[in-house]
Amino acid sequence: ALSIDLVAWFTGCVGRIPMVTTLIALIGLDIASGICLACVKRTLNSTTSFRGMVRKVATLLLVALGLALEPLSNGVPLANLIAIAFIFSESISVVENLGAAGVPLPLVTISFLQKLHSGEKAKLVQKQPKMDDELS
Repeated sequence: ALSIDLVAWFTGCVGRIPMVTTLIALIGLDIASGICLACVKRTLNSTTSFRGMVRKVATLLLVALGLALEPLSNGVPLANLIAIAFIFSESISVVENLGAAGVPLPLVTISFLQKLHSGEKAKLVQKQPKMDDELS
């Protein structure tokens, strides 16, 4: 009964927090794009799918934890902050899955993903030229 109450509490809160609603939508898109990729590669596996679903549930548990701690956070929107971090992660995952499945991606997206995977996160934002560079 307690677990049903917690689910009801969380789902009641979801509609009031757009970031959480967006995260849930992106989780669904990531699951769908992952299944598409597995079908294209002929690697669909129930064990792998189950592990992925467990990770998605764990993500939502972290958001629920942030939501539960918000009354103690002096107005810091913990659930939104946690959701935003996972929104970026889920968005990247969807694009990666679709690209790996053969969907053509814009060059700028491919470049971004290559830099992200090569550990060059600092180079994702183009550096401004130094004054000396402009004069030479």
